[in-house]
Amino acid sequence: MANRMEINDSLFLKSISCPLKLYHAKKSTGLRKPYLPFKQRNKLQLRNAVALQYPNIKFTSDSVSDALLETQKWLKEDDVAICGAVIRENIFLTRIPILVKNGSEFTIVQIHGKLKKRIHQGEISVPVLSKTTAGYLVKAAYRMEVLRKVVRSSKLNVELFFPDKRYSARMPELMQQIPNTESENLIVSQNVKEELASLFTKMEATEATESVRLAIPDSVAHSFAAERSVRDVMKDLVSENWSDGSHFNVEVHQECSRCKFRKPESDEISDCWGEFFSGKNKTFPNEQVFELIGHGNQELIEAGKYFQEDVPLNQYSSSFEEVKRKNQPAITIQQRRELQFLSAHQKELPSAWVKPSRLGFESLSFPLHFIDFEAATYALPMQRGGGAYSPIYFQYSCHSLFENGEIVHHEWLDDKVDSGYPHVEFIRKLGAIDSIFEGSLIQYSPFESQALRYLLQEMERNSMLYENEIRILKNLLYVEGNTNEHRIFDLSKSVREGYYNRFMSGSIGLKQILKSVLQLVKYLNIPMDETAQIFDTSINFGMLSNDDADFDPYRLLQHPTYQIDDGEATMNAYISLKSNLLTPKEIQIIPTLMRRYCAMDSYALYIIYSHINKLINEFQDLNGVIIDQV
Repeated sequence: MANRMEINDSLFLKSISCPLKLYHAKKSTGLRKPYLPFKQRNKLQLRNAVALQYPNIKFTSDSVSDALLETQKWLKEDDVAICGAVIRENIFLTRIPILVKNGSEFTIVQIHGKLKKRIHQGEISVPVLSKTTAGYLVKAAYRMEVLRKVVRSSKLNVELFFPDKRYSARMPELMQQIPNTESENLIVSQNVKEELASLFTKMEATEATESVRLAIPDSVAHSFAAERSVRDVMKDLVSENWSDGSHFNVEVHQECSRCKFRKPESDEISDCWGEFFSGKNKTFPNEQVFELIGHGNQELIEAGKYFQEDVPLNQYSSSFEEVKRKNQPAITIQQRRELQFLSAHQKELPSAWVKPSRLGFESLSFPLHFIDFEAATYALPMQRGGGAYSPIYFQYSCHSLFENGEIVHHEWLDDKVDSGYPHVEFIRKLGAIDSIFEGSLIQYSPFESQALRYLLQEMERNSMLYENEIRILKNLLYVEGNTNEHRIFDLSKSVREGYYNRFMSGSIGLKQILKSVLQLVKYLNIPMDETAQIFDTSINFGMLSNDDADFDPYRLLQHPTYQIDDGEATMNAYISLKSNLLTPKEIQIIPTLMRRYCAMDSYALYIIYSHINKLINEFQDLNGVIIDQV
C-alpha cells in the first residue's frame, strides 16, 4: 500500500461502510475534527466506572505511542486490567477501552451508552438482529483480529457493558463519586462499587463477535465488505490501490447522508460528490437531495437523482404562484420542499412569505419572555432515585421584552462542582425573574414546556417539601396556575406554519432560521437592532456576512481552544464540570462560554419574533414580501 496509512478502529469502521471513505481519508489533510475534550473525558469516566469491577487496574497515557509501550510492558504480567490498551499489528492499530488478561486468556471490554435490559441470560444473541449492536460487534471483531495476531492466544473473549434500563440510584451524586485521576489504583468505597455494579449490565458477546468476525453483517457494511471476514477485508486494506477510487464503482447510498466527504467543510477535506458524482458540473453542488425537507429522498436517490437541480419540476409545482395557489391554511412541508426545488432551478421566489393567521401572535401579551433551557442526560445519575439518563436541567436564559421596547436579560447556570442536584435552585431562580408570571413565555420547540412539566412531576412526589416550587412551576405553565389556560407559546410552530424566506433550506431548527433571517434582513436592507450584548460579548448583527460562516453569530462567541456552540457541547461541558474533570483554567473559561451560548439561543428567539412581527406590521409593502391573509 503506497503511502502507508495507519488504520485505527474508527477508520476501519469507516472503510467497511464505504471504501471511498478510506480513499478520501488518504487525500484529506483535515480529516480530524477539533478535539472534543469534554465528551471524551465523560466517556473515559464511564470506562473508569466499569473498570472498578476488575483488580490490578492500569491506565495508559494519552499518547498512542506511549500507550503502546505501556501495554506491551503490562501484558507481561499474569493478571492485569489495562484501561486504554493500545495494540498494533502491521498498519492496524486499536485502542481497547479495557483489556483484561488472566493468564493466557484475554477479554476485550467495551462500554456503550445505550440503555439495555439484561436479556438472553446476559448474552448477545446470534444471529445479530440489531444494526446498532452489529456496529458494536464489528468494532469488537476488528479488535479481536488485531489482538489475536499480537498475543497469539486462542482464548479471546468479549464483554459489552450497558447502562441498565431498570436501574434506580440508591445514593446521590453518583457521577461525582468516580475518581477523576487515572492513578494506579482507583480508591472508592465498597458502596460505590456495588452501586456501579448495579448500574451496568454485562452482556457476554464472544460468540456473537466471532460470528461477525467471520462474516461482517450487510446491515453495517458496503458490498465491498459485507458477508466477508474481518481478516479478508484487512488484507484488502493492505493490498488495495487506494490512489484511485473510481474502480470501486460506488453508487450513492444512504450512508452518504452522514458522510463528511459529501459536502466538505473546508478545502483540506476531499470532495467525494464533486469527484465521483458530477458535483463539479452542477450550478449548486451543495444543494443535494439529502437536504430536502420532507419525504421522498430515498426514492430520488434510487432514481439516480442526487442533486436538487437534477429533479425535474414536472411532478411538482413549476412556479411560486402554483405553490401559493394550492391555498393551504398553513405553509406545508410539501410546499417547502417544492420551494427548494424551485430555488435549485433558479425560479423566481419571494423574499419572504408570511401567513399571519398561522403565526398566533395575537394571543401573546406583554411582557414577552423568550426562554431557553439547557439539560444534561448522562449514564451516571446525580440524584437518589434517578435512573441512567434522567434529565438534569442546569441552565436557563431569558430575554424579557416589555411593551415599551425595553429588553432585559436574566440567566442562571449551576456552575459549582459541589453544588449538588440543581433542580430546586433552577426553579427558584427562574421564579425570581422580574415579571416572569406576567405576559407570555416563548419557547422554540416544546422542550421548555416539557421540562417544566417534568420538574412539576418531580416536585409533586414530595409536595409537602416543595410547595413553593410547585406553585412557581404551575404559574409558569399556566395563567395564574389555572391548568385550562397555558402561558407558553411555541415560536417554532409559528415559523413552521406561517413563515418562509428565500434563504431557508431543509431545516426549520432555531440556528438555521436565525441565519436565514439575518441573511434576509441584510438582503432587504431592513433596519434592526444591530448591536446586542450577549452575556459579556457585544455582537454587531448588522456586520455579519457570508464571511462569518453563513451569518452565524455563535461563531463570534467562541474561545480559540474550546467550542460551546450547540446543546451537546454544553451538556458535555456541564457533565465534566460537575464530575470535577475540568482544569482550574477551564473552570474560569467554560462557564462563560456556556452562558454566552444559552444567551444567544434566547436572544435568537427575540430576533426571529421581532423580524416576523416587523414584516407584517411595517414592511408588508416591501418588494418581494408577500403577506398572505388566507
